Amino acid sequence: MAAVIETEPELDMFMTTLGRRHPAAFRCTGHMAFAGGDVMRVIDKHHKRITHVHTKDVRMDVIDKLDRTQQRVFSTPCVKGAFTVPGDGSLDFAAIVGRLAAYGYEGWFVVEAEQDPKISPPARNGQKGHAELVRVMALAGYRGRAMNRRNHNDACVVAGGAGDSGQHHGAIVDRRRSEMRWAGES
Repeated sequence: MAAVIETEPELDMFMTTLGRRHPAAFRCTGHMAFAGGDVMRVIDKHHKRITHVHTKDVRMDVIDKLDRTQQRVFSTPCVKGAFTVPGDGSLDFAAIVGRLAAYGYEGWFVVEAEQDPKISPPARNGQKGHAELVRVMALAGYRGRAMNRRNHNDACVVAGGAGDSGQHHGAIVDRRRSEMRWAGES
């Protein structure tokens, strides 16, 4: 995928090199799964240092058909539909969010997906991913209230890209404030 840190062993080495005193963000559920890593094992190993989680889903049927020896540009799997929002792919987000909740995780969850916006409209997919994240957070015991989409002036907007298009979408969830905020399109 052309990432500096891509695989689970590379992430483990980075975390070891960084040292235990420094927190580190869990870069992305989808990227870890795409690289062949075990998302649940990464959570188990690094849960004390996870500061936010990008909840991106993957379509394993698409990934399995990619020629990984030829894949040099990140946008290629995006345009082919390898990535999607939570609830629209192969990852079990109820299990992922439940595992984080069991460890007492209180950071950010960000809905993310890099997709071709002509095929997968960012606003629609952002809403779909947000709804799934709200559902699995409730199952995991997180409390939250849906916020009016226009009332996000004080929210930190973190969004997932949509391949080469430059369009973004995302849902911002901060458990510490018990709020869920829609970031919409930027």
